[in-house]
Amino acid sequence: MRQTDVMLPPDESLGMLNISKFAAKIEKKRHFWDTLYAKIVPGIPELFGQVVVLTSKVKGLAQWSRPANNIFITFETESTQQRILKHLSFGMIHVMGNNTSKISNPNHLFRGEKLSNAREANEPSTIRWTDLNQRRRNIWYTKLQTTIVSVGVIALIAMFTAFCK
Repeated sequence: MRQTDVMLPPDESLGMLNISKFAAKIEKKRHFWDTLYAKIVPGIPELFGQVVVLTSKVKGLAQWSRPANNIFITFETESTQQRILKHLSFGMIHVMGNNTSKISNPNHLFRGEKLSNAREANEPSTIRWTDLNQRRRNIWYTKLQTTIVSVGVIALIAMFTAFCK
């Protein structure tokens, strides 16, 4: 969107309707060579088309219902964080068995029915965000594949150097 903003005249509004009108005018004026050039260096019509496609994808993904596995909450003060952790920490055995008799206030249940495993989060830089909602088995399988490929490459290099001697 930033590239489109730079390409528009300074007095133009940045509303979606205005940009689409401007893109249509440019598209209408194009000749064969302009169209070919636009395939190499995208102009306002191409960039606006990408914005429309991505906006549609985001709206489509927003319609999906996905269960929450991990929730990260930030607090203004350390005392508030400690108070919340005190009220929502129950221990892994109680959480896995969903032992709701352990809780004193039913408002502390997640979605009104489940115990939450509240704990202080790791530093954001130490969290592998791509593996966050993956099953342990999938993570282990990916690590196994990487290890096998790495050992294979090392073995090939060792054989190649032994062969070259």
